[in-house]
Amino acid sequence: MKQLSPQLAKWSHVQFEADHFLEGAFLATAALMAVLAWLWVGQMVASQSLQARFGLLLVGIIGGSVWLIYYLYRRYYLPAVIIFLILQMVFITLICIFLHDLKFAYFFMLTVIMGGSFLGPVGSFSVATAVAIMEALLVHSFPGSLQGGNILLPLIILEYLAALISVQTTQGLYAALEAAEISAQTSQEHAEEARKHRGELHRTLKSLDVAYAQLQRVNGELLQAREIADAALRFKKEFAAQTSHELRTPLNLILGFSETMAFSQDSYGEKLPPIYLRDVTEIHRNSRHLLTLIDDILDLAKLDSGRMGLRFSLIDIRDVLQEVVDTVQPLTQAKKLELIFDVPETLPGIWLDRARIHQVLLNLLSNAARLTRQGQIVLQAKLREEPSELLIQIKDTGPGIPADMLSQVFEDFLQVDETAGSAGTTGLGLAISKRIIELHGGHIWAESELGTGSTFSFVLPVNEPFLSRTVISNSQVGQTRATQPTLVMMAEEGSDEIKLLQRHLDGYAFANASNWKDARRLIENSGARVIITDEPTNGVFDFHNSAVPVITCPLPNSKETAQALGIAGYLRKPLTIKAIRTMLKQKVPEAKTLLIVGDDPSTLRLIERMLQGAQPAYQMFRAYTSKEALVRVRAQAFDVVILDLSLSNTNNIALIAKLKNSPNTTNIPVIAISGREEDEAIPDRPITIFNPKGFTSTEILKYLQAILSAVPPAGRESGTSVPVLPVNRPA
Repeated sequence: MKQLSPQLAKWSHVQFEADHFLEGAFLATAALMAVLAWLWVGQMVASQSLQARFGLLLVGIIGGSVWLIYYLYRRYYLPAVIIFLILQMVFITLICIFLHDLKFAYFFMLTVIMGGSFLGPVGSFSVATAVAIMEALLVHSFPGSLQGGNILLPLIILEYLAALISVQTTQGLYAALEAAEISAQTSQEHAEEARKHRGELHRTLKSLDVAYAQLQRVNGELLQAREIADAALRFKKEFAAQTSHELRTPLNLILGFSETMAFSQDSYGEKLPPIYLRDVTEIHRNSRHLLTLIDDILDLAKLDSGRMGLRFSLIDIRDVLQEVVDTVQPLTQAKKLELIFDVPETLPGIWLDRARIHQVLLNLLSNAARLTRQGQIVLQAKLREEPSELLIQIKDTGPGIPADMLSQVFEDFLQVDETAGSAGTTGLGLAISKRIIELHGGHIWAESELGTGSTFSFVLPVNEPFLSRTVISNSQVGQTRATQPTLVMMAEEGSDEIKLLQRHLDGYAFANASNWKDARRLIENSGARVIITDEPTNGVFDFHNSAVPVITCPLPNSKETAQALGIAGYLRKPLTIKAIRTMLKQKVPEAKTLLIVGDDPSTLRLIERMLQGAQPAYQMFRAYTSKEALVRVRAQAFDVVILDLSLSNTNNIALIAKLKNSPNTTNIPVIAISGREEDEAIPDRPITIFNPKGFTSTEILKYLQAILSAVPPAGRESGTSVPVLPVNRPA
């Protein structure tokens, strides 16, 4: 059987997988041999050469052989062939015995040839050997009654010769069958491998279809999110402009009147009593602080920088602590709380953003005063040696904070049970305070026990500025060499450009210069690294041996806004006495009659109050609408028109065009005042870097690296931000 004889088949070069090539020939040969044997037996019985009983036996052997071979050959080819050959040998042997003649053994050569054809070379010689043994047994068993015993040796020789001829004739056939079998197996393996790969390919294609569908869905969601983000960006810009005006307009009145009352009392004809003057000064100081916070918030909204601008300077922290205590003290006195100021008389100067730290302290102290019903509040400051840092603590005897809420009190919009619903609380105060402290290089934490009170603590580094941004005066430039590098800004002191760079460029001090001569002197005195200007240089200046580069870039400023509007000057709210008087002296030094146009009587009265007592004295008139202003301008010649660009009266913008288009009024200077942010006023000009001595290859690569780090990804629209790289403090 195939399963029982694999080694034999391999040794005899018979491949079971190739059996089907021989099955048809084998069955036809067996059938033909059976028919011939049956006819031969019948002929011998008819001629009485063979007894009838022996003939019946042989016919029975022939019929049994046919049935057995037909039953076995499809499932067990090798056993069927062996049985067929054995039955042939038995049949021929019986013929020799029944006829008493060895000459019939010549038929064994057919058996040998068939053995070689169906079993291969080994089968052929095996059959020849078996036949030789069978013939020798016949001669030995019937020595006297068997004729032809003398032909045994030639008979055996002929049988082996037949085996040899069979081997030679079938060797090529079996070699071809073996090669065909190997090819068939290889093809089958390849087909199986291809089937597996096709299955994997189908699975991969199905996965790709699913992934493509998901990608299409994600692309649709991204497109929708992009549209939402663009709409949000537009809304944010509109909101920033609207909020800027809505905040600056009332703050303009608070700051303007408080400044006039505190520092220009001559405008009222009499001085304020000291007690009132102190309160007005406090109002003005806190209003300036509020203006700083508003500027920072609007800068974040406008620039989309994701950063909070800080302005570092060397300050006396004790003064800041005392200011906060003085601000909160009326609230603690009203609630009959004891406010303890436990701060050493002398503390080292610390590089801080005064306004921001004031904001943190005011937030913590006001929270303690608001939530504490009885007892005391302690503001404590201690200097630590290792590491060199200042510890500030605010302790209260309030209701306390649950232990499970302590780790979350600094999260955005989170309110503990005691503060939720409190008037004026949004849950942002502590989160903003944490961010401010971390920007200073410190950290903040809270400790509390229910029913006993809470302690909020934070530490600040003492030795060096964490990030220093200052604006220095021309007389201080020599002092900055050892502390921080200086940048020279070609702009007026206190201008929008300097304020913007001051809030958002880390690690530098700024010195302003109004002309190139002053800029060169500042470079020589302070060792400034670069000059920044919004005016094209065209390479026409010479700094002798100086190798300081000049960066030309468009920056949002009042001058650009004025040029965009086609007017003489532009002032942003809140107004200051110095700003409006300086603007008039620069733009219209000979002016005497002023027309002040605006729909808010308080704003017009503030402008008049700021200009009272100025030299030269001005004669001022009011107009509350653009129509009224046109009538007055046509009836009377004014030296200058001061125009309040309020959002509620958009006709004021049209008034500028009407004044410029009329021959009688086109030469009247117009100075506009507005609290709106004008992003569109920034001119579309390239940013250039110029160095009189040129650049080395190393410098060029560094400039390119810095520029490429700020380039937004492809496809990002204007107005979206690029994450700002961290800036190390310059040496």
